[in-house]
Amino acid sequence: MSLATTDPTVDLEEAYGVKLLEQQPDAWINHRDVRLKATMMLPGYKYSYFWQDHNGFDYIKFIYDGDYNPSAGGQLNSSTGANCAKHLYGNANDHQTGIGHSAKYMYNSLSTHLLRLADIYLIYAEAKMGTAKSTTDASAIEAYRKVINRAGYNQESDIPATLTWDMVWKQRRLEFALEGDRWYDYVRVSYYDPEFCINELINQKRNTYYGLDDLYKGYNENGSWTVTSSMGYDQNTSAPNPRAMMKTDPDSKKAYFMMPLPTADVVFNPSLGSNVDGEHVDVRETYSYE
Repeated sequence: MSLATTDPTVDLEEAYGVKLLEQQPDAWINHRDVRLKATMMLPGYKYSYFWQDHNGFDYIKFIYDGDYNPSAGGQLNSSTGANCAKHLYGNANDHQTGIGHSAKYMYNSLSTHLLRLADIYLIYAEAKMGTAKSTTDASAIEAYRKVINRAGYNQESDIPATLTWDMVWKQRRLEFALEGDRWYDYVRVSYYDPEFCINELINQKRNTYYGLDDLYKGYNENGSWTVTSSMGYDQNTSAPNPRAMMKTDPDSKKAYFMMPLPTADVVFNPSLGSNVDGEHVDVRETYSYE
């Protein structure tokens, strides 16, 4: 088993409520949201379903303990202090145990989720709001409840009397983190509220931490979590410019994100290229299928 080279962002960590330099490990080890551990690996996390032939997988030991992991490099390679847990199956024995056959080179038998039940629930809850920013509709709140209950929020106080669009927006991010859905959410929202998308993207924490290796080593060696002035978050790297990735509708003059097209399609039809202005289609007629 190897750790993914793409690290979850600091912004995603904080969306789950994790602040590595402001909290103790108990804050995320005992986190109510079970999706956090299933999404990203953090110090103190152990997985019974990974490395089953090693009595489970210990994230910190895997990095620093050469007896536990002969391939341990002894140095944290994640720039954000976390590694992906979602989309991993473990080692060869885990795949054999879980699926009944071995994984092959460059592919495995993990499911690829095209549409999950939680997605249907959240789409329904959002649709019930219509153009409003909130709803008290009981069926919308019930759909939302089913998503957060599964995540570990099952107390009566967790269920809102009024469901807001922001609540659904956040749950879409946490529920589908690392599944490749977020960009498409930004694309659709940009058609009616581009400034919201731009501001949220600009303000995301997408830079890296520094000094975490010493912090993690100390935790591995003696269980201490001691944050010093040599550790911090990079505040100097400029935020990306989302406007540079937007097209402008020639009629409405509104900017919006684009849905990327497959390269093969663009090769055969240059009119689909990113340098070509799109055609805005506004369907106003109502058709009957009777």
